[in-house]
Amino acid sequence: MLEDFPDDAPAMLDQPLQVACPVSFSTQKAALSSTESLLDSFSTEFSQMTTWYDVALSKNKRTTTGVSGLLPEEAAEFISAFVKGEDAMKRIKNISLPDSLRMVAEDIKAIYFEGVSAQPGQPTDSKTLADWFWGETYAALVINEVRKKSLKDDSKKMKLLGSLLLIPRNQMHRFKK
Repeated sequence: MLEDFPDDAPAMLDQPLQVACPVSFSTQKAALSSTESLLDSFSTEFSQMTTWYDVALSKNKRTTTGVSGLLPEEAAEFISAFVKGEDAMKRIKNISLPDSLRMVAEDIKAIYFEGVSAQPGQPTDSKTLADWFWGETYAALVINEVRKKSLKDDSKKMKLLGSLLLIPRNQMHRFKK
């Protein structure tokens, strides 16, 4: 009788654990020349990630998404509309734009975290997931665009959103030039 794995796998304790995914999220920051290019890449990436999110939802029968009240696709459309400069306020009623953007960003992060965690053999510790999300996804770049637009706004709440509420301080080094 043949065994699938006759020997133990070699230990790789000296190498950092990296998130691997059958979907390519390699971010080519230098190749992005326009907002449309970024949003197209985000849209493709998001639709691939929602497949894994659906697997997680089916398996776990629960989710941490939904704080905005939007479906995943609506959340992606909402944040993309804001980045393009379109009026996104009509999509979430009775909630200020800064609060809506914060909630939508949280939903998008949760979709990605739950989706990648559903993949077999993936690490689920928060530091590895955060480093992967903020360092390797187009979603992080889109959220950074929201941050930059918020900082340019005259509203005190929008400035607060951009300076403190979208990107964790320990990940900001990825976006400062």
